[in-house]
Order: sequence, then C-alpha cells, then structure tokens
Amino acid sequence: MENTIGSKIKSLRKTQSLTLAELSGRAGVSASFLSQIENGKQTPTVVTLKKIAGALGTSLTELFNISQETPEYIRKCDDQSLGGLQKIYKKINVLSGKFDGRNLDCFNLVMEPDYEQIEEHSHAGEEFYLVLQGVLTVEIDGQILSVHQDESIHFPSTTRHRLMNHGKEELRMLGVFTPTLL
Repeated sequence: MENTIGSKIKSLRKTQSLTLAELSGRAGVSASFLSQIENGKQTPTVVTLKKIAGALGTSLTELFNISQETPEYIRKCDDQSLGGLQKIYKKINVLSGKFDGRNLDCFNLVMEPDYEQIEEHSHAGEEFYLVLQGVLTVEIDGQILSVHQDESIHFPSTTRHRLMNHGKEELRMLGVFTPTLL
C-alpha cells in the first residue's frame, strides 16, 4: 500500500523548503519520528497528524483530500475511510456530519488484536469511546483502565494517554473527539 499520508507530508515539507528539524520543531514531534512517518515506517495518531498539518499550514481535511463543499448530515459507517491510519487501526471511518461550525468528530474504529499505541500524547479537548466488541485498555497519566463491551470511557484529552488492545480479537469502538480533528 502506498504511504499517501507520509508522502503528502514530505511533499508539503519540501515545497515549503522546510528541513525535518524545522518541521519537527513547529509540530512538537521528534525529527526521527517525523522521518519514519514520511517513509511509511510509523503511522501517527490523528492528533499528531493534526499537529503536523498545522505546522505545515494545512488541515487534516486537505491531507486526506476530504471535500467539505456540501453539508452532509447522514453518514454510513463505511463512507469515509482514513486509509493513511491503517497501521493504527485496521479500520477508521468518519461518522461525523460534514458542515461548518462542527464541534466534534466521531469515528468508527477497529483496532487489531495485541496492539499497543507507542506514543503517549495529550492535546486540547475531550475523548469518548464506546466499546462495541472486545476490551479497550487505556493508560491515563500512568493509570491503566479496562473498558469492556457496552462500557464507555470519557476523559479530558489534556491528560497524557494512550490506547491498547491486549485482547486476541479485534477491538471495535465508537470514538468521539473534541475539538474537531478533520
């Protein structure tokens, strides 16, 4: 599979005559991690991608080539796939409507078995997950929490956190984020 997100980031960086060090400083991401993203060896979270996009003076919407011309209020679970994040999630589909002034983003998320998010991160806003299948393990400020099927977790994204699926089956969940990521 072509590394479309990493390639697009690299292309935008070079178009702006930025070095890896310059972009990493602007985005708050290490230069080595940024290099791995550009070369398809690492896939960042949506939050990290938003930081990189902001540092490049663009948006996630543009990185993913998502058109926002006409408002959409109804979405199907498989309408908009964010293929550039397939290493993090087996499947990530946008469920949010498309209209100006939106305050949250909602995603259909499927995480592979035995997956552990490497980077711990924090950012403005809130996160909400409803587990539809499996068990979500969340580390929040060093505290490990398990969220089972038909349970939810809601926390301020300003606390350092990361997500994991320590189970032997796919983890399926609904994720809601503020502020908007796309």
